[in-house]
Amino acid sequence: MALAAGVRAGGLPRITVTIVDRHIAFRFLWNFLVLFALLFVFAIAIDVILQLDRFMEAAEAAVGRGDYPGLPAALLAAVFNFHGPRIFQFYAYLLGLVSVAAMGFTLAQMHRHRELLALLAAGGSLPRMALPILAVGVGLNAIQVVNAELVVPRLAALLSREHSDILAPGVRSFPIPLTPDGEGRLVAAESFDPTAWRMTGLLVIERDERGSLLRRVVAESATWDPRFRSWRLENGRAIARAAGPDGAGLDPRAAELGGAASVVAEPVGSVETPLDPDAISVRRSAPYAQMLSVAQLRRLERSGGVDRGTVQRATWGRFATALANLVILVLAMPSFLLREPANLLRQAVSCSALAIAATLLVLVGLTIALPGVPTVVSVFAPVAILAPAALGRLLGVRT
Repeated sequence: MALAAGVRAGGLPRITVTIVDRHIAFRFLWNFLVLFALLFVFAIAIDVILQLDRFMEAAEAAVGRGDYPGLPAALLAAVFNFHGPRIFQFYAYLLGLVSVAAMGFTLAQMHRHRELLALLAAGGSLPRMALPILAVGVGLNAIQVVNAELVVPRLAALLSREHSDILAPGVRSFPIPLTPDGEGRLVAAESFDPTAWRMTGLLVIERDERGSLLRRVVAESATWDPRFRSWRLENGRAIARAAGPDGAGLDPRAAELGGAASVVAEPVGSVETPLDPDAISVRRSAPYAQMLSVAQLRRLERSGGVDRGTVQRATWGRFATALANLVILVLAMPSFLLREPANLLRQAVSCSALAIAATLLVLVGLTIALPGVPTVVSVFAPVAILAPAALGRLLGVRT
């Protein structure tokens, strides 16, 4: 066999190692892409079948507006419009498990065709054959870091849509109840459009240290200005209470009851508050924080407008997940690095059970806050637990 040619006393020749590495890396990457595509199409098919009425309604409405020439084209557009951006989110969620599955298929194929035996006969070692897979795994997780920092944050509004928003440019507007912004204010709005960063029917209540009302700011609409980190108001007015004879503020409802002298109104052009569009979306949906970049998450943490633990967990969780994916990959590889004939089905079952158990442990560390334990420690704790076990299993491979 060509792989066994040119054996040297010190192991495989340099050119043979390069060929073998490329062969293993390419096969692993190909298996990863095939498995990922199959799982993504399978998930889409299930969702389309379960929500077919929603997709058909959106397609018929689009045809009625004249956006598409026929129903089949509109239906395909509806599926792509809703699920197309989700491929990046799907990649983030299933990268670890699909990597383990691709590794299993790669090494099982090599074991079945006696390629691992040929490499051993040529002077190679089984742990050495794991390096190309690990190298590709590092690259795939590096892509995920870029995906989480640059791609997913720009698609966050599209990824937050529900089936009622199919063929819509973003999520529908939703009302904002009275929400504290972390600096003593309460912010409410009749509706908020997260794609346009625009609120209508804005109400801002400013309070003192004791929680007493200082003034109200109302506006027909407000648009977020990221340059000045403030909301630009349209027809904004500030209504402040005038102090009574004893120095206490009067009831702000006095103006509605005819006591106009009890209030002082003045035009207002902007309102500065840590409650920016990202903070509003995070308050409405906790998973939304997972779609923001590290810079956005740190800005939210500094603003104090959202729970600090949630922000820190989302910030450090993406790096802990990348490390966990690699550790779980190393932990599972020895199940298929075999020098002797074995029942591959049994090996696949044991490998799957091990990988799923490790993944559940990582998910517990990412989602559950341990009392008295810093967020960074609890997030990386599963990785610290699994890393020695993974290294011990790899070094224990018989070769």
